[in-house]
Amino acid sequence: MLARVAFAHPPAASPATSTVALAAALALACLGLACSDDGGQSSADGGDEIDTGNAESAESSEGEGTGDSGTEGGLSCEEDPAQTTIQTTYGPVAGGPSEVEGIVRFSNIPYAAPPVGALRFAFPQAPEPWTEPRDATSFGPECVQLAVSGSDPTTTGDEDCLQLNLWSPEACEGADRPVMVFIHGGGNAVGSAVNPLYDGAILAASQGAVVVTLNYRLGALGWYAPPDLGVPSNNALRDQIFALEWVHDNIARFGGDPGQVMIFGESAGAVNTCALVGSPAAAGLFRAAIVQSGTCDQRGLASIQDMSETLEDSLGCQGDDAIACLQATPAAEIMFAEPNGYPEVAGIGRGWGPAVDGDVLPQTTLEALSAGEVDAAFVVGSNRDETFRDTPSDLSEAQYEALVAASFSIYADEVLAAYPVADYDSPSAAWASLTTDLKFICNARRAAEAAAEGGTPSWRYQFSYDDYTVLPGVEQLAFHGLELVYLFGNFATLFEGFEYQPNAGDLEIAATLQDAWGAFAAGEDFPGPVYQAGVDPYLELDVPTGEGQGLRTQQCDFWAQWQ
Repeated sequence: MLARVAFAHPPAASPATSTVALAAALALACLGLACSDDGGQSSADGGDEIDTGNAESAESSEGEGTGDSGTEGGLSCEEDPAQTTIQTTYGPVAGGPSEVEGIVRFSNIPYAAPPVGALRFAFPQAPEPWTEPRDATSFGPECVQLAVSGSDPTTTGDEDCLQLNLWSPEACEGADRPVMVFIHGGGNAVGSAVNPLYDGAILAASQGAVVVTLNYRLGALGWYAPPDLGVPSNNALRDQIFALEWVHDNIARFGGDPGQVMIFGESAGAVNTCALVGSPAAAGLFRAAIVQSGTCDQRGLASIQDMSETLEDSLGCQGDDAIACLQATPAAEIMFAEPNGYPEVAGIGRGWGPAVDGDVLPQTTLEALSAGEVDAAFVVGSNRDETFRDTPSDLSEAQYEALVAASFSIYADEVLAAYPVADYDSPSAAWASLTTDLKFICNARRAAEAAAEGGTPSWRYQFSYDDYTVLPGVEQLAFHGLELVYLFGNFATLFEGFEYQPNAGDLEIAATLQDAWGAFAAGEDFPGPVYQAGVDPYLELDVPTGEGQGLRTQQCDFWAQWQ
């Protein structure tokens, strides 16, 4: 069974669930979002009232816990080129060797206070400082989330989860290594930075870079934002900004260059990455971004507010006391009550995630890119077969038509004309092509076009490699999330329960991806042609690597009329 590359599975269907509904849940609700099923114990911490204190929030770089890009607190490379105890702005952390020779790992470093009690639904806050070295040799928990495997619903993780991990080839002052900060996917409802897929040791070694992964609040705990109750919106995005501020203030002590930071994310992590690109609150915290299989067109806040009110109704937490009620509710109960922990089926909608709020996101990133208001080099891409692996292989033509009708309503006939079953090997292939184009390939074109319009240096890629050695019964596809196996070089995560041995093609595409991402982090151009609207050039990431123009032009022109 494939695992940890497309990860997500919808909640188990009841016996009464129709085949069409199940197909919709698989192909739309999941779309292969990178979800994790590892983690610790859930927390039931509650509280009485909310504290949105701005003084130490992600809105400010002043106050306790922030610094001056880390010019104090670490030994120089001449004094000690491979330290394992580093003084951060909050206190010392003691890391240790990773599984890759020459790479030091620091895990479970708090970048914010535990968001519990009065801090549930609040801005991220600086953690309490400490004086004794904190053990940073073991990974911490993932953030609270629904478990997405097995027939019995449960939760995993802990609310005290705002930590980051980093891998460094030279943990000392003055090394000035490029910094690669990864934001995990999972529909903004599941996933974590401690997934073995995202272990950064191999990438750090191959690129001589400092690699960082981070947790952020998930589901309602990260995105709940009701109207008129004084709750800040986009808190999970603010978590990520707060983590980037920690990187800016501390990374020099670990051998990184705070002026040479690249952020990159996949799936929901790519959605968040692109939101960071468009957020003035994140300006100056990174110089480059790579958006891997995500969208840059954030929705309005009203949809998040509607979901938040539905959550309140589900838990009986209403009126002026809603916040206090929700703060006193165990985290697991909130997760079970979430109205849309996974994206909606009808209309191919979206669940929790970034929303334009007039504050941390004053406009969509597409608008910011088009207006030339983004000061970061930009790469956006998608995989050739994004949704194919998660689309049921036995859809009938009637079921395909029913899915299209349920998703596109009065436009269904036009969609069916654009994606006729006769043009594909099967109704399943037609549906997979439709959803891959709409959710990924054409969204990548929209973002690249917006960047080009605003004068932001930008590139586009398509990942097409599928020459991995397959197991019996496994179809060979360049599916959603596959590139992460090669980018991080953790081949053991490709097949669950099977120690995969990479072939020559695997090793070549891994080197190609690692070198491309690493060079971009180091300030070089991304390989391939600079993007030009109308020409639509892109880099084809395959063995061998190539270049192309006009990726799925007819299909993307079709979707563009409604976007």
